[in-house]
Amino acid sequence: MDTAFWRWRADYVPACVHPEEGQKAEEVFIWTGADYDPDTDLLAVIGCIWACPYSTIVLDFSCPLQPQPPERWLDLRHIVDPDDTRFDDIEFVRWESDSLLLRGCDTEDGRWKEVRVPVEQLRAEL
Repeated sequence: MDTAFWRWRADYVPACVHPEEGQKAEEVFIWTGADYDPDTDLLAVIGCIWACPYSTIVLDFSCPLQPQPPERWLDLRHIVDPDDTRFDDIEFVRWESDSLLLRGCDTEDGRWKEVRVPVEQLRAEL
């Protein structure tokens, strides 16, 4: 196998991070890890917006070299904690056959709780 492909890297920095003169800069989700599920072509990305709790986003990764702008990223916080009161950090655990397993740090007792999101729901939300 040609290993040159595996050394190739693509970066995406949204224009809002380095705006044109007169425009306001915006914060974006900072990726700290990612896990691809080849069965669904979905990518789970762990990270945060600067100085905010960690979360997990999901995006369609069926065309990996095509940029996925932030407005197409699915922040799972909106699904598992829509009021933003149940969990501090929400982290990826693993892909399962029909769902994505996460763990959230409970705001009341500080314990990590498992949360499953069905792949079918992820597809519908994307």
